[in-house]
Amino acid sequence: MGNLLLAALDEVSSQRLERYRAAVDGASDIPRLVDAAQLIFREDLEAGYMKVLAEMIAGSSVTPGLGREISTRIASWRDFTAHAIAHVLYGSGMPELVPATEVAHGIVALFLGLEMMAHMDGDPGRATALFDRVGMLAKLLTANFLANPAKEDDK
Repeated sequence: MGNLLLAALDEVSSQRLERYRAAVDGASDIPRLVDAAQLIFREDLEAGYMKVLAEMIAGSSVTPGLGREISTRIASWRDFTAHAIAHVLYGSGMPELVPATEVAHGIVALFLGLEMMAHMDGDPGRATALFDRVGMLAKLLTANFLANPAKEDDK
């Protein structure tokens, strides 16, 4: 049974990762990356993809080895996220204050947690409001950085 669920998770994950790549490919700056994340977050919620993963995560506490298998699969999502961050954020010339892998870990964890909470609450409003706020903050930070780029002496 566990292998069947992992195979289903692999299939859904592969399809979603392809969709995420398509959404992120058009993101040339941080605000567009946040917009892409919000779009795919809503899609995931509406389709119920998180329900399967949440159930598997819950089952990992009583099924030996399942947590490790899930963690291995989530690693590809962290890699994808780190690449997107490095491409958009650090590729724009912004200083790398925190390594992309660390930022990616936090974003993936936040994304999973937001989806689980929205599913439990039955109301994605708080999560989507957070995306709106992060989008506004990204626009402010981007505008501030572009208006005041870091000088070599500041590094």
